[in-house]
Amino acid sequence: MNIKIILLAILLLLPSILLSATIEESVQKIKTGDVGICGEGLRELIDKGAEAIPALISLLDNQAKTVKIVAMIGLGRIRDEKAIKPIINKLKTDKDVDVRYAAAGVLGYFNTPESSSVLKRALYDPNHKVQVIAACALGMHGDNSGYDIAEKAALGNDNSVKKDAITALGYIGDEKGRPILEQAKNNPGTKNEASVALKQLEIVQSILENPKRAKSVRLEKLKEALNDNNSTVSQWALDNLLIDIDAKDKETMQFLKQAAKNKSNKESRSIIKELKRRGIETEEGEK
Repeated sequence: MNIKIILLAILLLLPSILLSATIEESVQKIKTGDVGICGEGLRELIDKGAEAIPALISLLDNQAKTVKIVAMIGLGRIRDEKAIKPIINKLKTDKDVDVRYAAAGVLGYFNTPESSSVLKRALYDPNHKVQVIAACALGMHGDNSGYDIAEKAALGNDNSVKKDAITALGYIGDEKGRPILEQAKNNPGTKNEASVALKQLEIVQSILENPKRAKSVRLEKLKEALNDNNSTVSQWALDNLLIDIDAKDKETMQFLKQAAKNKSNKESRSIIKELKRRGIETEEGEK
């Protein structure tokens, strides 16, 4: 199973289903193991928020690794701290590399001392993929402990970790990584990942210069990136804006409504549905 296919297919921004499925019905969809049906069940549980946490945690004990990975993605999206210990347990004890890989990646969304400590130990995981994604997750925490691992992997010949390593250098945000990312940007095989990583590095550096304005700086940079000529960069910016969106931020709300007019039909629908899901009026005057 290719974990990247699963992550790309169902991670975070599937359009809201907006159905009245019960938690148990959504859980059963995830248990099918079918990526499409899993995605539908996951979106339903994400929409239920903290109410769905116990069900998602229980799925971590399922025998099927696809189910465990999908459950962790849901827990990472809802970001309730009750999920931290169960995910840490998967990273520390699961024998399946893909499950440990997913656990390390999801822990990047939980910036706590406990998560960071476990991720630092994961830098010594027996599997190289897990080491590199742990470096990336630590970078999301503002921790550069995994820089050397990410740099070596980004410059190496192991294509199974190169893209994750490039992403990690962006999150770590150390200027030492910029020449590596610029070089990777000139390679057709890593151009998109490097382009996104350079934008992320720029965000990190800007926040370091203006730490008191961290949130607003990040939003400003994401808004700029939304109009990037590289569609991968603009989609990354859109994904992050929708994840970080705050209903109290009227300026960003208006910006996204305007963006919905200018994006492709698919992207516009994603923006509009996410705004509606949060109870925010769209241009059609609906909720």
